[in-house]
Amino acid sequence: MIDRLNAALEGRYRIERELGEGGMATVYLAEDLKHSRRVAIKVLKPELSAVVGGERFLSEIATTANLQHPHILPLHDSGAVDNFLFYVMPYVEGQTLRDLLTQERQLPVEQAIRIARKVAGALEHAHGKGIVHRDIKPANILITDGEPLVADFGISLAVTEAGGGRMTETGLSLGTPHYMSPEQASGDRTLDRRSDVYALGCVLYEMLTGEPPHGGPTAQSVLAKILTDEVRPARELRRSVPENVEAALQTALEKVTADRFASAREFAAALDDPGYRRPGADLQDESRTTAGGSRLGMAAVAGLVLGVIVAVASSSVWAPSPAQQTVFRAAIDFPDGQALSPLPFGSSLALSPDGETLVYTGPGEGNTGWRLWARRADELRATPLPETSQAVTPTFSPDGQSVAFQVESRVFVRALEGSGPSRQVAENVSELHDWSDDGFLYVSSNTTPFPVLRVPASGGVVEELPWMASTGSSMSLNTWGRGDVLPGGRVGVWERYRSGNITDIEIVGVDLVTGDTTFIAPGRAPTFLESGHLIWMEQDGQGLRAAAFDADRLRLLSDPISLEEAPRANSSSLQGAFSANGDFVYLPELTDAREQQLLWVDRNGNDTPIDPGWGLEPAGGGAWNGTALSGDGTRLVATAGTDDGSQIWMKSLTDDSPPTRITFDRNYNARPQWAPDDESITYISNGGDCTFPCEVWLEPVGGGGGGRLLLSKDREIEEALVSPDGEWIVYRMGGTSTGRDIYAERIDGTGEPIEIATGEANQRTIDLSPDGRWLVYVSNETGGDELFVVPFPDVDRGRWQISEDGGLNARWSRDGTEVFYTDLSGMLTSARLSFVDGLVRVLNHESLFALDQIYLDPNHTSFDVGLTGERFLMYSLAAPGAEARLVWVRNWAEALKEQLGGR
Repeated sequence: MIDRLNAALEGRYRIERELGEGGMATVYLAEDLKHSRRVAIKVLKPELSAVVGGERFLSEIATTANLQHPHILPLHDSGAVDNFLFYVMPYVEGQTLRDLLTQERQLPVEQAIRIARKVAGALEHAHGKGIVHRDIKPANILITDGEPLVADFGISLAVTEAGGGRMTETGLSLGTPHYMSPEQASGDRTLDRRSDVYALGCVLYEMLTGEPPHGGPTAQSVLAKILTDEVRPARELRRSVPENVEAALQTALEKVTADRFASAREFAAALDDPGYRRPGADLQDESRTTAGGSRLGMAAVAGLVLGVIVAVASSSVWAPSPAQQTVFRAAIDFPDGQALSPLPFGSSLALSPDGETLVYTGPGEGNTGWRLWARRADELRATPLPETSQAVTPTFSPDGQSVAFQVESRVFVRALEGSGPSRQVAENVSELHDWSDDGFLYVSSNTTPFPVLRVPASGGVVEELPWMASTGSSMSLNTWGRGDVLPGGRVGVWERYRSGNITDIEIVGVDLVTGDTTFIAPGRAPTFLESGHLIWMEQDGQGLRAAAFDADRLRLLSDPISLEEAPRANSSSLQGAFSANGDFVYLPELTDAREQQLLWVDRNGNDTPIDPGWGLEPAGGGAWNGTALSGDGTRLVATAGTDDGSQIWMKSLTDDSPPTRITFDRNYNARPQWAPDDESITYISNGGDCTFPCEVWLEPVGGGGGGRLLLSKDREIEEALVSPDGEWIVYRMGGTSTGRDIYAERIDGTGEPIEIATGEANQRTIDLSPDGRWLVYVSNETGGDELFVVPFPDVDRGRWQISEDGGLNARWSRDGTEVFYTDLSGMLTSARLSFVDGLVRVLNHESLFALDQIYLDPNHTSFDVGLTGERFLMYSLAAPGAEARLVWVRNWAEALKEQLGGR
């Protein structure tokens, strides 16, 4: 685009870079070649230019070129080139008032009043020449050297007059909902100076209180409040606001134009007059309705509300909430070669804001791994999205035209249409959360303390939100999980661990500017719907809850209800997606827990259930925590959920006897490994004073108790194992600002712990070779997850990377010649090794079979290897041969509203 513009503007201007994008135009920094000065060029959106027409627009905008005032940003030039309409302004160093409010939230009273007075002076000058701004808002007020400059004077008027009644065809809206006057909100195109006075009142109100007079989760709700709700007095939110300023605000924000100040000059004078009081205030207060409504008569309110509905309906950006629309449910099948591939971690689904396009994880190229596919609601077939191999957690842009996704620890953005490249916008990311309408992608970092970050979707500087960081253990208070940013980008809803118990999670509202939090409910994975509802998962991950939700005050407006829909969940995400307009698509939960089976899977991918009658309930809200095969191959141990938490069970593979429970103490016991004697297991536990797993226990499998504590730390222990000679315990820890670290120490307590892999990188999974001489682990120290082998216990003697282009889930073969792992295409892969003169050499890599129906935990190895290396002990995601089918619910928010009694 810049090259095309430079060609069109050759000899006049040279564009350097894009500065930003708004609802009507894109702003570029350029050099004015004739005058040797830097300027800002605003280029109207192509769809807007097509409707407006060049000659008419230039004629209308010429009326604003003669505005000369110290607090008005002048117009240098305008024109039409190569189908582009543009206008040129001085380039001003500084920031907008919106930027300042984002940083400070509330300004000092005197500073706010001073800015308002000077903006009022600019408005008075323009109004005297018959020009109404029509779009006064913080983003259009520049602050340079502490002085305000009003930008875009008359641009909205020029666009409106030039475009006439065809403006609604563009799907663009003129004016910003929070600062619209009631007459503007109701669709009245004939606006006078009092509309600007109202908008300036909104801006001053926000400078003083930190929020606009009317808020809401959607444009429709804001506009409706402008028309019907009274403004909360500013002094209730900030006592230091002078009485005359409060009175001036109330007058400026009157709903009836005749009750407002007749001019911006009168508004400014009232701000300077300590004795100013609102005319007829006592009479007006007495006339308020008992229901707390405005002074408008009911007929007038009804007429204005009807007007805003009509005005909103004319814009494809502000689609009305579906009123009494039919709720329609359908099961979605997929053609051969396009089936949904549910992932064991991360989200597999995304639904566009208008509910018309589904993006999902489907077969990868050559039927290996997975990639993203897009399918419209009115089409039978889907289309693969280029350059999305191994993508997880697809996330739509607010306009539905682009999708963000995560590949390993990197986040990319690509357009939904076309074959252009995917753009990397962030790295070292553990989880992608949301693409907010403030233009930011919100993510969690890939290193502890896992702060929440935000990065411009167009790429740029990553910004930390320091108040959203862990303190201490990764399972301690202030450890943040998944989140959803509410419209406007000011606040979000997030899950936060309350203790080390992985099911003890709460949902809080977070002010993303100040870090203030508000408790909402116990639960996890919150999602806000623009219908005014909050959806979340139960703490154990089994089932959904919903309630009406006040997005302004971050509180529930109704008692939560359990939803009939039962979407499937994996170890980290709900396998479902909501659209902004109230649709819901999800992968149904398995109807029988026994359909999730322990399997033998051979090297060709053929599977055989171990015991069809034994259905393990997932532990920790859907997260299996590992299985292990005994040294003689006759028994296995596995973690399963019970009524009293996560416990370990043993199953004989030589007969049909039922599994027996091994652990009974404590409520979190997980990730078992067989000890060298083959009659005991080690496992991690939350014993002692720890609420998170901080201990390693050795437990006989024959019953009768006799467990022994091997290790206790003040940090979370994520996995541990005993060396084949019984002398060492190797363990991996989490929960500090340096990442997840691997250590080893002698079981008898002598000597100092050995640091195997520590530092800022994240380590995942550990396994010792059968002879105990080599340790394999996963680390992202190179930027992506790779497998490394080090000698043990002399770990400083060397280190070798044995994976190619990424790997997870490392496990040795029983003869120590192979390491099996998951590559980034979703294939189980073998790295065959040789060991000569203390050196490790990779002989070859072999891709064995796709793991699209096998449960995988990205942080821990969840499978084991058979005695001969010809088969593997694994968990299935579903019954063998089961086909993933989606349920698509149109107008689902209407059904939810009915369940909530109309709320």
